[in-house]
Amino acid sequence: MEDQKYRDESEDEDNVIYNFHEGIVLAIHLSPTMYKKLPALFSTFLLLLKTLIKSMPKTGLGIYFSNCSKENKDDDQIQSSEGIFKLIKLGDINQTTLKVIDRYIKNATRGEPLMGISSREKELWAELLPALEDDAELHFGESLYRILHEAMKDFNKPTPKTDEYTSKKIFFFTDCLKPYNEDNFLKEKIQNKLRELNSNKITVYPFILRPHDDDDNDNGAPIKKEDDTESQVYQDRYVQLKEFRELFDYPAGAEGKKYLPVIDDLTLDALEEKLIKHTTMRNYNFQCPLILRNGFQIPVKGLNLLTTAEWKRVKFYNSNNRLHYAFRKNIFAQDNLIIEDEDIVKACKVGDQFFPYNEETFSECLKFGEKDAPLLRVIGARKFTHVTKSHTINKSVFVIADENTKEESSLERFAALYKSLCEKQMVLLCWGMTRKRSNPRIYYLVPTTIAEEQFFFKKFPQSLAMIEIPFADEIRKAPEYIDQLESLDRVDGSGMLDSLIEDSTVPHFKTFPNPALAWKFKVMEEHILQVELSEKEQTQNIGDRQLEVDDMYQQLLEMKQKIESNPITSAIVQKLVNRYNCISNDNELKRISQESQTNANKKAKIVGSQLTLSDSKVALYYKEYGLTNCTNDMLKKYISSKGGVIKGGRNKGEMISNIVEYLNKYNLL
Repeated sequence: MEDQKYRDESEDEDNVIYNFHEGIVLAIHLSPTMYKKLPALFSTFLLLLKTLIKSMPKTGLGIYFSNCSKENKDDDQIQSSEGIFKLIKLGDINQTTLKVIDRYIKNATRGEPLMGISSREKELWAELLPALEDDAELHFGESLYRILHEAMKDFNKPTPKTDEYTSKKIFFFTDCLKPYNEDNFLKEKIQNKLRELNSNKITVYPFILRPHDDDDNDNGAPIKKEDDTESQVYQDRYVQLKEFRELFDYPAGAEGKKYLPVIDDLTLDALEEKLIKHTTMRNYNFQCPLILRNGFQIPVKGLNLLTTAEWKRVKFYNSNNRLHYAFRKNIFAQDNLIIEDEDIVKACKVGDQFFPYNEETFSECLKFGEKDAPLLRVIGARKFTHVTKSHTINKSVFVIADENTKEESSLERFAALYKSLCEKQMVLLCWGMTRKRSNPRIYYLVPTTIAEEQFFFKKFPQSLAMIEIPFADEIRKAPEYIDQLESLDRVDGSGMLDSLIEDSTVPHFKTFPNPALAWKFKVMEEHILQVELSEKEQTQNIGDRQLEVDDMYQQLLEMKQKIESNPITSAIVQKLVNRYNCISNDNELKRISQESQTNANKKAKIVGSQLTLSDSKVALYYKEYGLTNCTNDMLKKYISSKGGVIKGGRNKGEMISNIVEYLNKYNLL
């Protein structure tokens, strides 16, 4: 995997699919208790290097020490901060990187004294990497600031032979528990540096090692003293890490996002697992079982092919003798698996889908408890001809068998499922949650072979592509004024607008199946629909804006001349204009009639407000309008004219009810 840029060689140079370049700085703060842990640390670093060489050989790696009096070589001595020793300067992994780590391990190994160094292990490391300050706890904050600053400088420094890092990480190792020793000024200084690292997209992972690993059991739990309870021991450790928690709890600033690490102390045994976990790039979208029925499942995982770096390229030529690259794994067509009668599942057909008779499966799909997540459950199958791509909302996820599980024959089961779907030209309808905390969704699992033309899967290897089916509120909708029309056929029933666009636009124009529109088509859409641009999108320069308007006006004139010169397109335009005029006139007549009726009601209210109400008028207005056409002032004047016979009201409703009671009492209705 020398090059992690995947492309078809027949395409342009700019059409690069993906390039991932990770940079990692391993930063270690030296202290008297840290020397004892260095052999285990260096062994872990060596294992990490071997893992990265296999999976991501272009990874950048640097090993820096703080509170170290050893001097750097060449120009690094002038540029580096005090107490910072760069054992391996940040750069892509090479043979020298392995040799340096291996040499330090051998030089400090008991019984193998090299370079005239004594055989005592702890003192050997102290001589190889001498400390600058004896009281490492007191100077920890300043050392932390300096080493973070050095790492940021090296990440941002352009190097001729090294590509820019797309992922930047700093792993900081220490067994000191007080990063700023209750000095608020130093705390704020380090937090500003962390905020600056965050804005430069550099993530800091603190690895806090326990100062005295001898006080722990083999399973990593601390040994309790006779007077301490178990809760007291863990509470003491929580209090000890208080400064680290407060240090990383800083405001994110303008970015608004930051990585909040889990602050906890580690044993040397747990260090390796956590380090590999944070280092390795996750090359899968999800991992879960694909359940066909109870007791029969296939472990699968979904890959984002456009963001996966661990796939090996294989050259092959297709039927047109064009060079392509793909990842292939041969599966033998014959096997010795025998299908028993009890493994055959009966299903009922509902429309064009198949449901098993199992009631438990159906009820489980409806309730879908989180305890079972993540999983995908097959609901049924349907013919591929019924699948439409117009409502897809996300990129397809490439689904393969997960061979890193305890399940046996997962690849053979998955291959049998794939071959059956291809032979029957069918797709699977699934329901499930691909992650534990995600919402349940509906998906299609489509074989890439039968769908390569419709879904543009030509570059995909042979497997299943998972397509997410959106809910109704996620589908792109037409403008509101179209929804308000009685029938969409009134707008364009015979597809005249589509034919007009095809005849009048640029040559070789192809309609998109459902991607985001390109910028010039977005401008066209906003111009036609008169979408108002936000202030941020508006051009500040008036001259440039006028040039854009002139250019658009010129293009519209050219398009108009092109349409008018062609009798077919001009006839289509005339039909569309007539149709839109009819719709517009109809809507305008409705609007005018509604406005006239509203104006008449308002006029009646205004005229009525100027009149003095009598008993006969009140009775008439009550019978016709329920007195709702009378204003509050008119009702108050009428009530006051009765000299306290009619009670007043706090609102219009109470006044009307009191007036109606008066009219009924004196038989005026």
